[in-house]
Amino acid sequence: MTALALVAGIVEKIAIEIRHLQRTEVLEAEEPFTAGQKGSSAMPHKRNPIGAENITGLARVVRSNAIAALENIALWHERDISHSSVERIIVPDSTILLDYMLNRLKGIVKDLHVYPERMKPIWIGATGSLILKEYCLPLSTKGWCEKRHILWSSETLWRVGAKV
Repeated sequence: MTALALVAGIVEKIAIEIRHLQRTEVLEAEEPFTAGQKGSSAMPHKRNPIGAENITGLARVVRSNAIAALENIALWHERDISHSSVERIIVPDSTILLDYMLNRLKGIVKDLHVYPERMKPIWIGATGSLILKEYCLPLSTKGWCEKRHILWSSETLWRVGAKV
């Protein structure tokens, strides 16, 4: 169950990133929005990341089921069958939920709308150089990476030294 909880946590982390990227002030990407789909009840024109929000909530359920599994460790002299009633609920529920979450995330990522023009101002630093911090740290020991050339994001793949 803890393995399922960890996978659910990873899926949730991706969903949270999608939710962040869809925020109005960021809007670098957004979930697919089908024709006729309703937005926010207060602002119908607004496109809420309902799929990613749903995944985030379901991950909490899978993680909480891992706690129930841990509670099954202590049995009375190994003769107790109280654990089976818990396992009959949490194992199928967690596996079905995780399958649903993975398929929902797959659909979101497959049809994700990405807006590179919104990302471009973030990519371009004062010098116009793009560089990954993973490359910059080793290069800095050799004097190749000056502070003014660094622009990084741990979540985004950059091209080293590329000019935009």
